[in-house]
Amino acid sequence: MWSAGALSTVIISGFLAGRVSLAIHLEVLSAIGYLTILILLAKYKDSFMRGSVSADRTFSIRRPFTSFHVNWVMAMGLFGAVGLEQATGDWITVFSRHELHMGLGVSTLPYLLFVLAMIVGRLSVHRLAQHVSIDRLVKIFPMVGGATFIACTNLGLLAS
Repeated sequence: MWSAGALSTVIISGFLAGRVSLAIHLEVLSAIGYLTILILLAKYKDSFMRGSVSADRTFSIRRPFTSFHVNWVMAMGLFGAVGLEQATGDWITVFSRHELHMGLGVSTLPYLLFVLAMIVGRLSVHRLAQHVSIDRLVKIFPMVGGATFIACTNLGLLAS
């Protein structure tokens, strides 16, 4: 969902860049995002966990922090992927605009392609996992992605 939201934002940004001021763009986008979240919360409210109705008043502030366990490998992987998406989105758009001299709307194209690749990768990893272990994929994919990123960045500089 994160990547789909980022992708839709990039597509909208590509069309609006240069036509609408950044302040208006961000205000409208924030309002649309807020309304979308409210609609989704209302739609899925029946599937949320019910609150406790017991009269037990022995609630401890430590309880929410000690009552669950974190899968640190998955958490760090997700944190790294989301951080990579955010950093790449900012950097590649600025790089495309200033170093490759792309127009406002077109400068979002490299990030759009990156997010599309992230979505395709996330939706198809289960097929690869049937043939190669997840542990091996976690080691291979960052290397392939980094090498591709460096190669494409250099090709862009050579072509501009």
